[in-house]
Amino acid sequence: MRTFTICMAMIILAIGCAHSPNISQVQEKIAEFDDVDSFASWLEAQPGIWDVNVNKKIFLTSLPPKVIVTYFQNAASHKLLLAVEPDHKLRLAKPE
Repeated sequence: MRTFTICMAMIILAIGCAHSPNISQVQEKIAEFDDVDSFASWLEAQPGIWDVNVNKKIFLTSLPPKVIVTYFQNAASHKLLLAVEPDHKLRLAKPE
């Protein structure tokens, strides 16, 4: 019974990791959004991603305005610097 439980836990973990978007998929998705809040909502809804944080106070005075989005995926922290273009599309300014 214990072996069965361990095997099921490993299978569930593998399935969860398989459905979560990888970093390049997240970066490609950025251009589809018009604002940071909708991108953060989409990111938070993805499996395997948690603790999405948007810091809008740091680079709002730059042109174009930039914000930092941080999130955790697969026990690793990721940080994205996003620029809000004049046509209201998001652009990845700098991944970290």
